[in-house]
Amino acid sequence: MGIVCIDSGMLQSNVYIIKNGNECVLIDAGCSAADILKELSCKEQVKYIILTHGHVDHICSADEIRKETGAKVVAYKDEESLLKNANYNCSYYICGRPYSICPDILVSEDDVIKLGEDIFSFIYTPGHTSGSMCVKYKNVIFTGDTLFKGSVGRCDFPTGDEEDLIYSVKKKLYILEDDMVVYPGHGDVTTIGWEKKNNIIGD
Repeated sequence: MGIVCIDSGMLQSNVYIIKNGNECVLIDAGCSAADILKELSCKEQVKYIILTHGHVDHICSADEIRKETGAKVVAYKDEESLLKNANYNCSYYICGRPYSICPDILVSEDDVIKLGEDIFSFIYTPGHTSGSMCVKYKNVIFTGDTLFKGSVGRCDFPTGDEEDLIYSVKKKLYILEDDMVVYPGHGDVTTIGWEKKNNIIGD
């Protein structure tokens, strides 16, 4: 399993490339398309672009990468309206211009996506946005802006909800194995066990 992190994106958002043989999956697409493509040996490698949520600093290059590679854009079913709305996805607020994207595949918690024999599954974690999700892959989880090292995402943007976020962290993420590695949407890698002991939202 190879995971590459690019953190040169807008607001230093993390983009993850998970490689498996000659194929790969992107988790979020918030840095320049050029930075992403130069990490790949060929454009056709990218099979899916999985979006943890719809804010512009996590999706701004998704459409360009899709056009260059033929990859399918994946998002949680409750995030579609935010992805398409420049006021909700903060592109006006952050970039000063509209940005929107229409996903190719909408998923729920019961769905999985495969990369070869490897499985990506989805945990619905509303709070930062109403359609935020975390992506589980082997012994790691990509948490987007739901859970960071020592903190959590904001709830004051459109569709955010503090009570939902606390529930998502405590009842959806803290029930996972303590040694599960957390790859957040911003900042450093951590583990579920460390967060249960040290995060601002306690166990």
